[in-house]
Formats: sequence, structure tokens, C-alpha cells
Amino acid sequence: MNRFARSRLLPAMVIAGPLLVACGGGGGDSGPALVAGTDVPVTATNTSTEAISFVQQQRTLTGADSAEPITLGEAKLATSETDEPDPSI
Repeated sequence: MNRFARSRLLPAMVIAGPLLVACGGGGGDSGPALVAGTDVPVTATNTSTEAISFVQQQRTLTGADSAEPITLGEAKLATSETDEPDPSI
């Protein structure tokens, strides 16, 4: 390899290296899977424990009456006849 080619190769490698490393990461965390057309995670429709967790999370994240409404659509939160009531709600 001649000197001219080496002088061009090194800067190209220095520039291309970080760009290639930055492209290697995945798509990131897209969050939980939602029921189609809603803001409700699919897990909240599977078990009452997950439904309560979702409701508590919404109360914590959104505060009182100042938050944007969430879209419930046709989602139905899970219920249970045997689970004990959660006194924190």
C-alpha cells in the first residue's frame, strides 16, 4: 500500500469507526405491548394483579386531575373473584 493510500485510509477509519458502532444498537425499548387502539398494556387484561399494577402506575405517573386522559377503547381490565382487594387503591 503506498503512502498516499495510507494517509487517506486512516482518517476514513477514524470517521467510520464511531458511525458503525453507533448503528449497532437495536431499536431500543418500545415499552409493553398495548391492546390495539388503546393505551392499555396487554398484561393488564390478563390478570387482576397486572390490572391493579397498571392503575397504580397511572396514578403515580399522571398525578391527580392534571394529566392527559388515556385511551381505553375496547380494552377490558382483568378481574378476579378470588384475589384479595388491594387496600392502597
